[in-house]
Amino acid sequence: MTRHPVAVTAAAVAAAALLMASAGCGNGSGPAGDPATGKPASSAGASAAAAKLAPPLASRLPRLPADQPVRLIAVLAPGTATEPLRAQIERLGGRLVQRFTIIDAVEVVVPGRSVLPLAELPEVRGLELADTGTPPPS
Repeated sequence: MTRHPVAVTAAAVAAAALLMASAGCGNGSGPAGDPATGKPASSAGASAAAAKLAPPLASRLPRLPADQPVRLIAVLAPGTATEPLRAQIERLGGRLVQRFTIIDAVEVVVPGRSVLPLAELPEVRGLELADTGTPPPS
């Protein structure tokens, strides 16, 4: 089945909107660890990062293979610059796929082991799986 690019973008925007509603757009004020390495600063940083995960992602996280790519929508703090964020994502072994400016979000692909370090970045307010496997409404 081939998806139309507009339908895929609409699905990504819808996923981000659901994330904002379910995650409450936390302020990310907890310890964020070292964004350059993606290593958590403490267990408090890991629990703050876990709080940024949407429930479907949080439930799947323990079963994600460390090296398997995971496509995510990351809701960002307003005013987050794209290029520094892209560099941080690349240091985590991932890539920035698309930037959404209207909703301050990005679509990224990172290895499973980098989901929590991505959530620890202070710019990231919430994470949601980008591909739910459910086609958008027609």
